[in-house]
Amino acid sequence: MVEIAPPEVAASEGDTFQTVMAVLIAVVTIVGALVAWRTAVISERAGNGDFASTSAVINTEEALTVGTARLYRNYRAYTDFVLNEQLATLLEADIQNATPEESALLELQAVQARDEAVGNRDFFETRFLNLDGSYNTDRDLGESLADARRDLDLDPAPHIATATASRAQVAQLVSIFIVLSVALLFYSLAEAIHPARRVLRYTCAAIATVCLVFSVMATILVEFGGMA
Repeated sequence: MVEIAPPEVAASEGDTFQTVMAVLIAVVTIVGALVAWRTAVISERAGNGDFASTSAVINTEEALTVGTARLYRNYRAYTDFVLNEQLATLLEADIQNATPEESALLELQAVQARDEAVGNRDFFETRFLNLDGSYNTDRDLGESLADARRDLDLDPAPHIATATASRAQVAQLVSIFIVLSVALLFYSLAEAIHPARRVLRYTCAAIATVCLVFSVMATILVEFGGMA
């Protein structure tokens, strides 16, 4: 059985109720605008994170390419240095068992090999030589990347994490916006229902209020990372 209030009471209650509904609809609209604004801001943050991570990957590949090219240049000079040093040593050893004519030629070749070795030594970093005389390729490439890291962003991981978290926040805010739309719908229904149908209109208002409170609390949680 539907409860029907006296006309005077229903009219007075209806005016107050509709005023409250109008205020709450305005509140829902404001909250919805704030949620939409935060969604746009966080979406932009996600896009910036994607761009930054892509740039970091490109920077890493560029630094690796440049560092590898430098490594190969240095290592080639080191290899030529070692070959010329060994050649000079072998030629000098052969001089002892050679004839005078051969000794003069071998000595000339040994000197030339030594000169070539000295020239090769100027084209690689001697600080990358190990104690046994081998070339430390890992250290060479590592220092190239370290130098690049001082000027460029080579770590995409933090940007990927930021973009992923931001996209999760956007998805949550979109869900909140849907709940706000439900709140707006039920407030509008409550406002439109005749005052005589008190149970139905208050039920709609209660559902809308629950949606509104949930949306506000959820938005706060998303902002502070509680739902991320």
